[in-house]
Amino acid sequence: MPLVSSVYNMARWLVRNEDEAEDLVQETYLKGLRNFASFQSGTNFRAWILRILRNNFLSSRSTLERRMTVELKNEEELPLSRAQCISPESLLIERSNIAAIRDAIEQLPLRSREVILIVRCGRPCL
Repeated sequence: MPLVSSVYNMARWLVRNEDEAEDLVQETYLKGLRNFASFQSGTNFRAWILRILRNNFLSSRSTLERRMTVELKNEEELPLSRAQCISPESLLIERSNIAAIRDAIEQLPLRSREVILIVRCGRPCL
C-alpha cells in the first residue's frame, strides 16, 4: 500500500493511540479503495489519501474532541546535543524556547496544527 507509513504516522498523531491509529488507517484505505474511481490521475495521491484520513478522523470525533490539543513530548524526552548543553543557562534557554513553541502550537486550531505538521516534514514528527 502506497504511503502507509505516512498515513499511519498522521493517524497516530491525530488520535494519539496506536490501536485507534491502526483502525483509522484501515478505514482510510478501505474508503480509498472503494472510491478509487474518484481519484483523478495526475493529481497528488498523497494529498488525496491524507484528506480521506483527516475526514475519517473528524467524522469519528465529537466537537469537543476536535478541540483537544496535541500532546507533545516532555522537555526531558527531547534530544539535545552536547553542544546545546554547554552550560545550565543554555539548557534553561533551550527548554524555555521549546515550551514557548509548544504553547504557541497548542493555541492554534486543529487545522493550523495539521498544516504545520504536514509542511514541516510530511509526516507527524513533533
